[in-house]
Amino acid sequence: MTNRKLQILRFLGLFCATALVIVAWTSISGDRSVSSQKEQPTFEQQQAIGVDIAQLPKNLSSCFSDREASEYRIWGESGKYKLIALKEGNQWQEAIVAIEGDSCRVLSPSGRSFNRALSAYVPESVALDLARQRYRKVIEIAGGQEAFQEQFQEHASDPNTDTYMPEEYIQVLQELGIQIPDNVVPVDAQGVE
Repeated sequence: MTNRKLQILRFLGLFCATALVIVAWTSISGDRSVSSQKEQPTFEQQQAIGVDIAQLPKNLSSCFSDREASEYRIWGESGKYKLIALKEGNQWQEAIVAIEGDSCRVLSPSGRSFNRALSAYVPESVALDLARQRYRKVIEIAGGQEAFQEQFQEHASDPNTDTYMPEEYIQVLQELGIQIPDNVVPVDAQGVE
């Protein structure tokens, strides 16, 4: 993969994750001056904005003990697999993990969230299930399909730059009625070099 493509890929992942966190935080927190008795965010809302890494479930903490993460969110679960995002510094990185009893194994390499299809790490049916869960949550956080479509088009449709996304993400977005810009390139299990 050329450095330029890798930069674009990382920027898109960072930007989308940051935008979603801001949108989610704004929708959850609202105007704090109205009332100090505002309800605590639900578990699902906490997952949208990230949860303190100290609260990471014990069976997952062994997977990420060597990472400098401050927050996490669980995008999806399918059988023994989980799609997790970790905030390291100012960037969100996604990882697929396998949970077996009390042990955890990271299946996707650190920092390589978007340069291979999820099916490079898990069976295709699991990859699609994780992608569906992720984007249902993302669309809800964004304020619905129309709001997500607008944000997605705005950030992914630069005609001068290719945007790489795992093929499962593209398939799921299309299933959910999201139009994919022409410059979005599906990444298969072989990845982008």
